[in-house]
Amino acid sequence: MQRKIIYILLTWLIVILMTSIGINAILTDGNRVLKDIGYNELISVNGYQIKENSFKTKNGKGYIEVPKVDNATAIYIETNNAPKTDLTVQVDVHMNNGLISKNVKQSLWNANEHYFVVDVMNEGVSSYIIHINHDLELSRIYYLQPDTNVIQKRLIFVISLPFTFLVALLLVFTHISENIYIKVLSAFQSFNDKVKSDKKGIYQLLLLLLLSILLVFILNLLFVTFVSNEFSKKALLFISNIVFLLDIFILFLKKKIVRIEVIGCIIILSMGAMISFSEPTSLGMVWDDETHFSRTVSYTHIIDKKQSEANIVMSNTFASNALAHDTYSLQANELKEIKLNNLYRNKLYRYYDNQSQPVFKYDRISYLVPATGIMIARGLHLPYNMIVAFGRFADVIMLSICAYFAIKNLKRGKIVMMLILLLPTVVITAANYNYDTWILAFTLLGSSYFIKELESDDYVTREDTIKMIVFTLLGIAPKLIYFPILFLYFFMPKNKFANKENHIRYLILILISLILPFLTVFINNIVKTYISGVKGEVSGDMKGGFEGVNSGGQILFIIHNPLKALNIFARFLEVYLNPFKQGSTYTISMAYLNLRSNASIVSLGNYFVMFIFINSLLTNSNKESVISLKLKLLSCFLYIGVGALCALALYISFTPVAYNTVLGCQGRYLLPLLFLPLYMIGNWKTSMFENKNFINVINIITVFLFLGTTLQQYWINYIII
Repeated sequence: MQRKIIYILLTWLIVILMTSIGINAILTDGNRVLKDIGYNELISVNGYQIKENSFKTKNGKGYIEVPKVDNATAIYIETNNAPKTDLTVQVDVHMNNGLISKNVKQSLWNANEHYFVVDVMNEGVSSYIIHINHDLELSRIYYLQPDTNVIQKRLIFVISLPFTFLVALLLVFTHISENIYIKVLSAFQSFNDKVKSDKKGIYQLLLLLLLSILLVFILNLLFVTFVSNEFSKKALLFISNIVFLLDIFILFLKKKIVRIEVIGCIIILSMGAMISFSEPTSLGMVWDDETHFSRTVSYTHIIDKKQSEANIVMSNTFASNALAHDTYSLQANELKEIKLNNLYRNKLYRYYDNQSQPVFKYDRISYLVPATGIMIARGLHLPYNMIVAFGRFADVIMLSICAYFAIKNLKRGKIVMMLILLLPTVVITAANYNYDTWILAFTLLGSSYFIKELESDDYVTREDTIKMIVFTLLGIAPKLIYFPILFLYFFMPKNKFANKENHIRYLILILISLILPFLTVFINNIVKTYISGVKGEVSGDMKGGFEGVNSGGQILFIIHNPLKALNIFARFLEVYLNPFKQGSTYTISMAYLNLRSNASIVSLGNYFVMFIFINSLLTNSNKESVISLKLKLLSCFLYIGVGALCALALYISFTPVAYNTVLGCQGRYLLPLLFLPLYMIGNWKTSMFENKNFINVINIITVFLFLGTTLQQYWINYIII
């Protein structure tokens, strides 16, 4: 009984802590942004030499005249420069009757700050004359109004206490928390026993750690001395990641880490952390990340219905970063982070309008993971740049966890799955806002349970069947076009079931799983259209298409010209599905980061799929192959069929009518389809490949090739800029 009470109190404390972080993440008091303007919307400027948004004082004095905005009580002026000492700012008021009231308000532009705020009066005013006796590089001007819709966090916390206690009781009496505590204590005890039994090994690990820290310091010093001439956080993270990967390789050779799932999980976390926390605080890093970021952020504001102005600036500036890399340099990124952190710290918000209110949808379930990362960082009161990074890193954590269990499920082909997860495209995408990582992680996890049952000597279990279906359904939720993966599960061999009834139940479950996602979307659209009065959206990418796009007209073209349409598809798919021609688009492509990539590196990416296939042959073939020819062929048809469906969908929705190819069909759409055919085709009944030392050498070379390509691309495209 005493232990149970301790469990309840400890669990309650943890639940309260998590609840507090969640409540802290809610936006409460602050300033509502009514309007923002740029330098080209000023009424007048006097006393400055002007060059675009740069205003240099002629004699140490000058002013800008800004228009009045109704109901605004303060003006937030954001700058790209900062004074070295505190500077007094005087505000004159231009009245409606033509008179000018002098020195109505005064404010302070603090030293080393990139903003200042002036309070303003509203009644009878036509404009404000702001005297700034200092050079000014104007970024943006925001008109503010105090937010009166304040959410009482303390009240929410007090109300939540009894509910947190009920949750704690539920977790304890269902033995969930107890099992977690026992596993944690067991892990600590196991670690303690290892320390006592292998003190020499612990000393060696400590020595490796100290040498690694020293090596990081030396390499970073060399980088500063010979490359950049200044300290670089992104270079430090890059160097630390390389040294850490070398440590993992040494521990693998010393047989301190031998399990592939552990190695894969650690490498994904290391590479993902480097990218998530070293990248600029900007969007335009990978495909459509501005859309995915906006959707993710909206989930974090379901309660308060408003978002920071920093989020809006992030979304509005993605194009310049994607095409011009305007925040890749240390100075540009530092200035942007300062401005974003100031907007967030000073609580400048805007409310969502009725058309963009955050609403949970089945096909947007993938955004819950980065939204959780953002909420935790916001609840801990971290600066804005760290909030963005935590949202990115949350997807990396999710991928590493799914990778661990997916690889662990396999008897053979572990290295095949790990190599797919270490492809440069997968790594760079995982560390940014996207839903491709969710799709890949959960479809691989679901498929791994299917392979696990195929490889098992026992009958199919109900538990693994449910996991296989649930994880695959989660994976295909953002893009239902991957639903044929479920169709493959129909072909589980009959001898894997104890009797005919179990086989029939299994088939019924798979059939229901095929219908369920479409039924969910149908009901969702019915509810939105006929109850809410809001038109439903189609699942998938937010793509605008090219001029001349007409889905109805395209369908009519296909119906009336089937042979011509078939020829267009055949010519497109011949290239699209061929990894030797298109492999680089989904193996080493790093989206907008690739602007400076070497042509030879790009061409090398076309052979990455072949390298994975060779590893599949070496590590997957055995004397007792469990993969039938039928499953091998079906896995190939799955790859071709879903690729063709993607092409068809984009030809109808994104390509001009009767155009001679398919537009917008990117190679990354094939990533969730790679594992099953590579694994199954590589699984042959043979004893040719039994030299484990040779196989290990090939595996290590391939892993280093993939990681080296990612690091090389990241180095030339971002680190040394």
